[in-house]
Amino acid sequence: TDEESAAGGWITALHPDDQQTAQAIFDDAYARGVPLEVQLRVRLTDATYRWYLLRQVPVRNAAGQIRHWFGAGIDIHDLQSLEERQRVLVAELQHRVRNILTVVRSVFARTVDTGGTLEDVADHFRGRLDALARTQVIVTQTPSGAVDLENLIRDELLSVGASDGPSLMLSGPDVSLSSSAAESIGLAMHELAINAVKYGALKFPNATLDIRWQVDLDCRGARRLTLTWTEQGVPAVSISPTRQGFGSELIEEALPYRLGADTRLEFLGGGVRCSISLPLSD
Repeated sequence: TDEESAAGGWITALHPDDQQTAQAIFDDAYARGVPLEVQLRVRLTDATYRWYLLRQVPVRNAAGQIRHWFGAGIDIHDLQSLEERQRVLVAELQHRVRNILTVVRSVFARTVDTGGTLEDVADHFRGRLDALARTQVIVTQTPSGAVDLENLIRDELLSVGASDGPSLMLSGPDVSLSSSAAESIGLAMHELAINAVKYGALKFPNATLDIRWQVDLDCRGARRLTLTWTEQGVPAVSISPTRQGFGSELIEEALPYRLGADTRLEFLGGGVRCSISLPLSD
């Protein structure tokens, strides 16, 4: 009521965390006779709190004496919520930029370490950078940043000119990957696809590529994704590489380290076989 408010009861309608600050601001403005402006959380009749912008100015008489104070409160709760959401998004963006730059530096360093001519290094690095860029495009298409596994695989295959047909089979349930998992899996699919175009099932017309995935529960009841890449019918007998390249290192070392995955990469007669098993976050 007016009586309760005049007696200082107005302070109890504010959020407990704001009461001390409000009292100090009002006392200072009243003592110095200056306008005040403050953002506070005000309790509504349903016991919820909303942010208000409160302003008060002194009203003076002809002699310059303060006769009363005039003020207004503006509901800015929705604006506060948007600003907080913006702060969260900016923080997430900064985190993602740092992460992707770390990945790019790592990819560049390993591409250079694998050797070859400058033209070869530039070509490999460009392809891997494009693979990362495609993943980022998919990540930004959903508010959650989740990436659909099938779309991720199809994008990498399309980047090398491969699509569904008698020689290419894809099958598996809908699976959403986190952005960090998608970056690593996308790079792995890129390396396998490039190898298949140059030496494997995507080079020879009678060869086949079968990509399958499934989701099972492990002994602790947690979901686990198992993905297999199987090439068959490659006429030349594959020979295991004499040194570990970027793709092999990514699949056999980086995926277990980054994602806690179990991986197996085999260069067999008839084509490459790769299996990747990793835990799925909810």
